[in-house]
Amino acid sequence: MRNSDRNHRVGLPAHKKLGYILAAVFLVSAIVLIILVINLNIIPAMYIIIMAVVVLFLAEAVLFSNRWRIGGIVANILCCILIVIFIIGSVYVEIMRTTLINVQAGGTETVYIGVYVMDDDPANELSDAADYTFGYDSQLNADATLEAIDYIEAELENTIDTEEYENMYTMLDELQSGDIDTVILGESYMEVAAEVSDYSWVEDDVREIARIPIVADDSEDATSDNEEESENSEVPETFIVYISGIDTYGDVSVRSRSDVNILAVVNTSTKKILLLTTPRDYYVSFEATGGALDKLTHAGIYGIDQSEDALENLYDIEIDYYVRMNFTGFVNIINAMGGITVYSQYSFSAGTYTFTEGYNTLDGDAALAFSRERHSFADGDFQRGRNQMAVIEAMISKLASFSTLTNFQSVMNAIADSFETDMSTEEINSLIRMQLSDGISWEVESHQVTGTTGSAETYSAPGQYLSVVFQDEEEIATAKELIANVLNGTTEIDSSETLSTE
Repeated sequence: MRNSDRNHRVGLPAHKKLGYILAAVFLVSAIVLIILVINLNIIPAMYIIIMAVVVLFLAEAVLFSNRWRIGGIVANILCCILIVIFIIGSVYVEIMRTTLINVQAGGTETVYIGVYVMDDDPANELSDAADYTFGYDSQLNADATLEAIDYIEAELENTIDTEEYENMYTMLDELQSGDIDTVILGESYMEVAAEVSDYSWVEDDVREIARIPIVADDSEDATSDNEEESENSEVPETFIVYISGIDTYGDVSVRSRSDVNILAVVNTSTKKILLLTTPRDYYVSFEATGGALDKLTHAGIYGIDQSEDALENLYDIEIDYYVRMNFTGFVNIINAMGGITVYSQYSFSAGTYTFTEGYNTLDGDAALAFSRERHSFADGDFQRGRNQMAVIEAMISKLASFSTLTNFQSVMNAIADSFETDMSTEEINSLIRMQLSDGISWEVESHQVTGTTGSAETYSAPGQYLSVVFQDEEEIATAKELIANVLNGTTEIDSSETLSTE
């Protein structure tokens, strides 16, 4: 009997059939991954071409090895491993694509209006306060407050009794005395009131029974501005990013005090970054104040554009982008990374946490306590700024480490839920693509602006004296020089502290 007849009856060996099937699945999974990588638009074209050539070579090797039984079995095992790798790679690419979309600022900011009663009041929810007199400040968050009143009346299906005030401190006095039963006030302003020594009681003696989200009126204008600024698909050679850590939990788009105010001055040509920290209590002006002075942290109450305006006026610069993260995001990202190791210059306690001089391994909550503490230090807010920089350094180091890959999905999910920027996806992609192409480490240095502590009246708390940091002209001049050095790329960065990316 001829061999061809025998092969016709017997058919292909099992290992060859399996080999052809696996080779087909291998090619499909590889093509899907390559398409996803191309659409992600962060991998340089050279790497994609190399990847495609390697895939074709491996596919040919698998088919060739199937000519022999042992070789075919080995090739099939290798093929299965590669298929799994390609599938996992496709999932990771899709996670990154989703994250890049989710971190885009939606152009809207949310103002939360609270309904407050004294802590010993029997009311626990709006329905319990239906017959109460509601005080409200007609000057603060005026439109949002009126929307909140409409919301309350809709919820109660009744018109409520209101009392209008032009000063929130008078309103709070009457709440404490019992002349009114409840107050309607933006949560951020209640936090500002708690900063005043005579009104520190609101932190413990006032209770919120309702929280009403209102979209800020100027959100549409901010959206159009962001769209106009993000037309380019490539970031400029030099740019400045405002990094804002807002004083709130939950939704990252909430308008709130900005506890962290850092400018990242970037030169992509010289591969240098300056991180410039400005104290939260710096005494500055911004557009909303009409020239009056206020604490930098309060600018965030009026919108992130006001925080940017304050820093632009202070340093005579233009900020290109912002990055915003809240307490929830801070905690979630660090936990997703598996914690960080932070160097502390001092031993101190903050709440239930104790930190020792030297290196400390911290989870998200401990890192937050480390970053927020200022009362333990002689120079208060200045040391808090240095501690915040230490945490950022630790986060950069951990994100750049191989260990983060094991928690990749968790880290990406945490970033997507708690991180926001007005940098477009195309601009972010161009930065990543540039870094992958160049493969050069960055020189990252930091500088903290200081000033003289004191007390003064502020725009957000008229008639009251709050702790502030008065501007130091020499410090500001130094900061301007450091910024110019990085942007011009003419001289070395010369600052007091250095962060290493090695």
